[in-house]
Amino acid sequence: MDISINIYLMSVVFVSFLVLMWLSHVWVYKPILANMDARKKAMEQDSSFVDQTNREIVVLQEEAKIQLKQARAQAHEILQVALHKAKSDYENVVAQKEEALNKELEVFIQNLKDSKSDLALELSQNLPLLEASLKQKITQI
Repeated sequence: MDISINIYLMSVVFVSFLVLMWLSHVWVYKPILANMDARKKAMEQDSSFVDQTNREIVVLQEEAKIQLKQARAQAHEILQVALHKAKSDYENVVAQKEEALNKELEVFIQNLKDSKSDLALELSQNLPLLEASLKQKITQI
């Protein structure tokens, strides 16, 4: 058994190796590399989308804080206006009631004065009868 180097066989193996490498590069490695590149690009896009979304969330949170602060200030202002109006209305109602009661009091006092003068007149008219009645009772005793 003679072991020798066959150049023709070696070149056929070498050429078929090169052809197989080229075919595997075209049909296997290129699609795998393209898939890996596409996946990497998609991951980068997703990462940039997440970063952009996080920035938007921060901006929206700040806007929400500002709007909430404005809403609280506006609510406080509305409450103060309502309290002022209610106090003013209350004071007006109290003043009106006080005025009405003062008028009633004046009418009542005037009626009392009229009654007093009427009673004084009636008493002065009935005084001689009362004196006569008292004298008669005293004499009976």
